[in-house]
Amino acid sequence: GDGLVTDVMSGREVVRASEDVPGFDLHVVVASDLVPLLAENWDRTLYRGLAVASLTTLALVMAAWWSHRVQDRARRMRIKAQRAQERLASVVNSLDELVWSFDPARRKLSILGRESPRHTRLSRNLEAAFGITAELANLRNPLRDVVWTTRESVIEQEVVQDDGSIAWLLVRGRGVADDHGRIIQVEGIAGDITARKAADAQLQHNRRLQALGQLTGGIAHDFNNLLGIVVGNLELVAKTADTAPAVAGRIDAALAAALRGAELTTKLLGLSRPRPERSQVVDCNDVAVSIRNLAATILPSSITLDLDLDPPGCLVRVDAGGLQDALMNL
Repeated sequence: GDGLVTDVMSGREVVRASEDVPGFDLHVVVASDLVPLLAENWDRTLYRGLAVASLTTLALVMAAWWSHRVQDRARRMRIKAQRAQERLASVVNSLDELVWSFDPARRKLSILGRESPRHTRLSRNLEAAFGITAELANLRNPLRDVVWTTRESVIEQEVVQDDGSIAWLLVRGRGVADDHGRIIQVEGIAGDITARKAADAQLQHNRRLQALGQLTGGIAHDFNNLLGIVVGNLELVAKTADTAPAVAGRIDAALAAALRGAELTTKLLGLSRPRPERSQVVDCNDVAVSIRNLAATILPSSITLDLDLDPPGCLVRVDAGGLQDALMNL
């Protein structure tokens, strides 16, 4: 219409509708005292907006830069940790021992490098030594029941493998204590000493044999002297002209037994003073007959020893004493 639009706050005329302008066109009249105020507010608002936008942009750039730096550092740390873990795994897999840790509270055993094929059997034996598996829960004196301390403990543990054979483990462990002195974890290494145990047992056996040889050497020497007296007297009796045939046969058997005993004492002496075997050509039939005559004096009358011999001339080169021992053992 033709009315006036006034400023609500100042009450002054701001906009007047013009009658000369047809339609809906309006003629806007702005009061001259509002122009400086609008310009000042516009500049202040613009500067404030630019400052806020600049600070926001700077903050976003700094946040993006810092996030990229943190992610890059984390990536480098992951790569370093992975490489260190690979080097550690390579070192552990090249060792003959296993690296292990044990949680006494939860009775949980962790083995480092158990994935290596060379450590598969050792890992199973170590689990058996700790008595972790259900079928080995009744293992006598398992390592899980050991009272570990902060000092290193060295234990030789015997375990039964899946195939029933015996294996020996050398386990070294040291406890890790908390602030109150309680053992919260045990760490150590374990190795298979089955071969060393077998070598030690063989060494002890050899030492016992050596001691036995020294002992029997002295006894055999004295016994050989006694047999020398027996053989000498039997030979004197055998040379007597008026000896009855039956008595002569018994004298010959006794003389053969005495000579056989002398050979045995000679072998006993060989334990303390080893010497090479003496091979010679002998007739197997003669050796078998001598063994029968010697056994006839030992066997009871209910047992008869019959010989089925080849024709004469079965000659072989052999240690006569060893052949006689083999026939006597049979």
